Amino acid sequence: LTLRHALQARAAHARALAAGAPSEACEARYMIPPDGRFSGHGKLWEYYHFLIDFAPRVVYYMQNQTCTRTVLYVPGWYRNGYFMFRLSRTDRTMKPLADWLFSPWGGLRQVPYGPGKAPTSPDVVELPFHPHSSPPWSNQPKEWLHTFRAHAWRLAKAQAPPASAFEVLVVRRTNPNAVPGKPRQCFRPVYCNTGGARRSLPPAFFAAASAHLTRLNVSFSIVELAGRTLEDQVRLFAQATVVLGMHGAGLSNTVFSPPGAILVEYGLRANFCYQHLAAKMGLGYVHAQDGGKQYGAATHKAVAKAVATARRTFRLRSGGGS
Repeated sequence: LTLRHALQARAAHARALAAGAPSEACEARYMIPPDGRFSGHGKLWEYYHFLIDFAPRVVYYMQNQTCTRTVLYVPGWYRNGYFMFRLSRTDRTMKPLADWLFSPWGGLRQVPYGPGKAPTSPDVVELPFHPHSSPPWSNQPKEWLHTFRAHAWRLAKAQAPPASAFEVLVVRRTNPNAVPGKPRQCFRPVYCNTGGARRSLPPAFFAAASAHLTRLNVSFSIVELAGRTLEDQVRLFAQATVVLGMHGAGLSNTVFSPPGAILVEYGLRANFCYQHLAAKMGLGYVHAQDGGKQYGAATHKAVAKAVATARRTFRLRSGGGS
């Protein structure tokens, strides 16, 4: 299957190159097969599935095409009356991210097709998507992910260590649904009703992290990713040699971390997707957890060790925090 897709892509790229310089008359065409699925029943409008399941494979197969127009045929149906391959749903959209990532090829225009109506033209390159409902998380080939990192770095003009502005990037994720005096509604003891609720950390955690990193004489930055452009997030993660954050979609950005950087994933892990992703991207990985969502002894030890290891790897000097 992989060889067939590679041959299809090579043939399509050869046809595009034979057409000469990029031209509006040249249109590259790709297709997601009818049985294509994301990991964990994911949807394209969800950040992890867009950034890890979708974008790397599309960029990998598009990287050598020279056309200025690109069409992606996607299955236009799914159970429950919606389909998983659309970029937007209600107030959730990945369209600005797609516009930026695929801008070198004139963007990416989606064209849905119906059951039994998959394009059959030899010029349409079929992208390899797992046919099962729950393929493994972060199990893409390294070549896809590394090509994607290089592509994003070029677009963002990112600087990797040792040209970093800081050593440690602490991903702040607070609960946007928290209302003082109002109890949260939980349907299981360890999960609450939204991702923001169950995967958030209290302000005290970040105050303790700041104090600890300051004592270590570490340059650091504590950031909230919500509202930042993808371009900005690429630059942030490309600079950091250590990333500390709670399990959640924001850690998908470690796909932009430099080889040798270390991810310290804090707290409950719904699955091991970020550990798998770290291995694929050439990153170190540590899991830390203290009771009560505290920045306690286990996290102190994990972060201090990660900083020491990263300093040896990147030969960085100590500095201040922000």
